[in-house]
Amino acid sequence: MTKRYLLACLASLGFLISFGLRCSMGIAIVHMITVKKIPRIPEFDWEWETMRLIETLYFIGCLISQIPGGFLAARYKANIIFGTGIGATAILHFFVPTAARLGPQCLIIVRILQGIADGVTFPASHEIWKWWAPPLDRTQLVTLALCGSILGAVVGTPVSEWLAEGQGWPAMFYFYVRSHADYLAPCNSTLRCRNHEMYCSEGVCQCPPNKAPVMLRWDLHCRGEI
Repeated sequence: MTKRYLLACLASLGFLISFGLRCSMGIAIVHMITVKKIPRIPEFDWEWETMRLIETLYFIGCLISQIPGGFLAARYKANIIFGTGIGATAILHFFVPTAARLGPQCLIIVRILQGIADGVTFPASHEIWKWWAPPLDRTQLVTLALCGSILGAVVGTPVSEWLAEGQGWPAMFYFYVRSHADYLAPCNSTLRCRNHEMYCSEGVCQCPPNKAPVMLRWDLHCRGEI
């Protein structure tokens, strides 16, 4: 396997963890508000409006960090931004049970921060393929990387339900922190590929230049010159 495809597999695994994190909250809320046999009261007595906010504000956070995430990935190493975004999301996931017990306001704040951290992953992924994907391999590499998002939803939902049924709903939040710890080291490593350097020398794809501040020229965009 070439380093480019190894990088695509790591990106796919990162998206799998990311979307598994997203799915787990919906499963957890069902168990958090379910009436138990002993005692016959739910652990959390939240209104529907509160639960909608808990779910929705995560994606508001993702929306907020999309454009800044693109600038950060262009300014710094995109793989570091990608791994750090997923890492911060997983670490905040660890504190969700504690935040929920402190109150819905604390949980909403944690969810917004999770969304902001997770929102940088997609622009960082595109910045990676800007430099690492030769034109003939670009479709396969991007598809392989992004299929992890679908797989994360498919796998994350039953795994979260299985953990909630067997170990209690907080278990799913601790599980993803452990899975990220195993993922972070290879994701943030520096990959060097002899074939990729050959592609760069032949002009098939470009090597990343020294990072410089990125200035967005809105006037040129408005005039259609970019």
